[in-house]
Amino acid sequence: MKPWRFAALWLVLFVVAVSTGVELLSYLSYLVLFVALAMWALARLTLEGLSVKRSIGQSYAHLGDTIELNYELTNDHGLGKLWLEVFERSNWPEPLPGRVLSIGGRKTRKWKVLAKAQRRGRFHLGPIILRSGDPFGLFGTEARVPSEALLLVYPRVVGLPYWALPGSFLEGNVLTGQRSLQSTSMVMGIRRGSLDLPRPGRALASRGRRGLDRGAGGHRRGVGRGEGLARPPQCGSCDQRAPCRGPPSGSRHQTVWQAHAVPG
Repeated sequence: MKPWRFAALWLVLFVVAVSTGVELLSYLSYLVLFVALAMWALARLTLEGLSVKRSIGQSYAHLGDTIELNYELTNDHGLGKLWLEVFERSNWPEPLPGRVLSIGGRKTRKWKVLAKAQRRGRFHLGPIILRSGDPFGLFGTEARVPSEALLLVYPRVVGLPYWALPGSFLEGNVLTGQRSLQSTSMVMGIRRGSLDLPRPGRALASRGRRGLDRGAGGHRRGVGRGEGLARPPQCGSCDQRAPCRGPPSGSRHQTVWQAHAVPG
């Protein structure tokens, strides 16, 4: 019943009691007024000391999944609540189910709500509404708890058992028709000094054998600055049949040697 309707009914009862002089109607009008004042004071205390919390199991889901919402209602007041309605406003595709319950003084109530994701998109939850009143329903009270949350619903994930990404060939594991310089190398890292990299302006195929000339067991041979360079089969200065082993003390032979050597 609306408060103004109750006030109008009491006013009519009081006027009739005064005009007729019937004591029973007078006592009844006083009793009704006393009950109305008591219910109004009780309605003001129904939401005192109440707090509610909501926790979400996950902030995102896929289409068709079920989201779990956990609520916790706490009454820190010594006076119990006879009835209390708890529900939540949101733009969820379907209204989230609320609950009507009673709670004693300094008690805690917990419950769980399951919501199924029926449409993808962004959905905002909150605020939480607490609604109560007096036992006769004459006066009602309402409170809003600002507990905002965001839920993301993605499209449904469908498994593809007969489709897979093609695998790539690892270098050195299979025979390919490509040349090594045209294929992608699997370089994990370069340590300084481990490779004899070409210098600017120097062809890739004209690198010396320094760093590539290794003996048995993986040990590097002693290759000096002038060794490992291409030599002519016969020196054009000293008429020797065997390859020249090094520049003699003469300046002319040393000049010829430098002309035959490959620039390093």
